[in-house]
Amino acid sequence: MELQFPQKAYEVAVDKLVTREGKSTTDAQSGRIVITLLHAQEERTMQRSRTSDLTQPYHLNLLLLFSVHEKEQNASGNAYLEAMKYLDMVLGYFQQTPVFSPQTHALPPNIQHLHFELFNEDLRESSYIWTMTGAKHTTSVLYQVRSVTVGQALVGSQFAAHSQQLFGT
Repeated sequence: MELQFPQKAYEVAVDKLVTREGKSTTDAQSGRIVITLLHAQEERTMQRSRTSDLTQPYHLNLLLLFSVHEKEQNASGNAYLEAMKYLDMVLGYFQQTPVFSPQTHALPPNIQHLHFELFNEDLRESSYIWTMTGAKHTTSVLYQVRSVTVGQALVGSQFAAHSQQLFGT
């Protein structure tokens, strides 16, 4: 069963939640699902560690916030319920498709897979997230995305040359 969003679906955007001036990036005239990168952390499993070979690329886990912003003119109880339905669709999508691969999605060549896992935070952590972003709390869910590869493997001589350029060694 393929999950389908309604014809008049909310816009989906990758964006921060507030500008540097502290103003919302969401348009009050349109409903929007905003995907925001909250944190990137190096994968530290034995198989993916860079400690043994610093020429290898980084493998990162990303913490993504999916927040649903309803239209201001429809800020009634019905608009809130509609936002909850869109959050349910986001949850349903990643429940049906937790792994992205080059065979199922258009991924950059260096990414072999992306694994989406629901990330549980308690009320205090949720409060910290909304305080940190500077945005007003809205209907949302967190996902941890494993394992994004960044950087390229360097041959030993290339690594030495880069080190000399960067650090003058």
